[in-house]
Amino acid sequence: MEASFADRKMDRAMITVLGSEECFASEVSREIDTTYAHCVKIVSTLVKAGYMEKEAKGRKNILYLTEKGQEIAQKLLETRNIEKGI
Repeated sequence: MEASFADRKMDRAMITVLGSEECFASEVSREIDTTYAHCVKIVSTLVKAGYMEKEAKGRKNILYLTEKGQEIAQKLLETRNIEKGI
């Protein structure tokens, strides 16, 4: 994987979006225990890398993983489960 994915919060953000039908940055920031501003920076990085997309819904953005993002998030989840012995 690319060096940027050494960031655990970025990994967890992708896994959070993977497990949600409709996900907002505020939900991701709570789940990964970071500020909203930091979460927005993480999301922007993932969008620029082509792993995530945003869709406006009123004043909020719904977050989705691209196909490539889904593949990576699934691998991250599998690795996390192996580390936890699940």
